[in-house]
Amino acid sequence: MWATPTSPRGRRIRAALEVADCDVLCVTEGFAGIFPDAGHVIKARQDWGCPVKDDRRKVLLWSKRPWADVDKVGSKGLPGGRFIRAATRTAAGTILTVVGACIPWRGANVKVCRKDREPWQDHRAWLAEFDGLRSTLPTTRLVLLGDFNQRIPRHWVPPPGSIGEALLQAFEGLRIATEGRLPGACRPSIDHIAHSPDLVPLGVTVWCNWDADGRRLSDHFGVRGDFSLP
Repeated sequence: MWATPTSPRGRRIRAALEVADCDVLCVTEGFAGIFPDAGHVIKARQDWGCPVKDDRRKVLLWSKRPWADVDKVGSKGLPGGRFIRAATRTAAGTILTVVGACIPWRGANVKVCRKDREPWQDHRAWLAEFDGLRSTLPTTRLVLLGDFNQRIPRHWVPPPGSIGEALLQAFEGLRIATEGRLPGACRPSIDHIAHSPDLVPLGVTVWCNWDADGRRLSDHFGVRGDFSLP
């Protein structure tokens, strides 16, 4: 929710991310300075349709260990600024490929920014392009996380041609650890963690979007997934 690192809200978010002690973090609609200092940050491009402002990004990734093979494009037709891919090492020494995503919401560039899109147009375009570039991603030791801007499942049986069906098709072959109603969440999440089938989920927890003093941290609650590696 664009919390600047030096604002009171930004400092509270930064503290929460640091205490969590994760190996990899993904933040959408944020700033690089929101992450813990002891780590490595990579940022998506700024070409998502709105005027460039400060150091804001639609999606950013952080890792305890250095990143390699960074890709900020994905494919030529992918709506810009909403994709970043790279590889990092886990504590066990295993190479993990991570994709950070901020799939456009239904009103992206409709009534704000470029104002040249129909509702869901950029969302569908992102899913269609990602479906095509899936062949360039590894089939093992892969994690894709971020803001998908859809509940999963959107409907229990997504009708043919729906955006729900388009999302499931784009992510076919991946498991989504955050689907359904998560324990401790007041509503289904639109922020998700997808992964290759070889990774074994050990549990998913929810980060409340209000702190212990009742102060709002974000318009989204956070999700955390723990996995074992083959």
